[in-house]
Parts: sequence; C-alpha cells; structure tokens
Amino acid sequence: MLFTTNLIGVTKGIISLLQNPGNILSVYDIEDGLKESWLQRLSWQYVKSDREHLTFVTPKLSFMSSYFESLARSKFHRQV
Repeated sequence: MLFTTNLIGVTKGIISLLQNPGNILSVYDIEDGLKESWLQRLSWQYVKSDREHLTFVTPKLSFMSSYFESLARSKFHRQV
C-alpha cells in the first residue's frame, strides 16, 4: 500500500479548520497526515527495533548537543 493516512494529524487539521476557516496551518496538518507512506513506517519500525544502531547513535547525539550548547554559551558570553 503506497498511501496511508495519519488519522490523528488529519483529524486535528479538520477540527482546527472547522473552528477557524481562516487558519491556513490546519490545511498543512491535513496534508502532512495524508503524506505518510509505507516506507516511512518501515523505516521507523527498523530504527525502533535496531537496538545496536540506537546505542551507537545516542552518544553522538549527546556529544553534538553538548558541543552546540558550549558553542551557544561562548557566543552569548562574548556579546554580554
């Protein structure tokens, strides 16, 4: 199946569109809910099931997070 729906996203968009017809962002919620494909679901299932991959990625993410945090602090302290 090449086309599936994200029912929560579509419902959220429809409700907000009915409440406020001028709200353009609700149309994007509906569109994003309709774009989910079976490839996206398969990739999420793979990432969730692959424990070795997740433990390998987590240290990199925490390292990058601390790197960007220290970079932001150094930029902030220079401006003050």
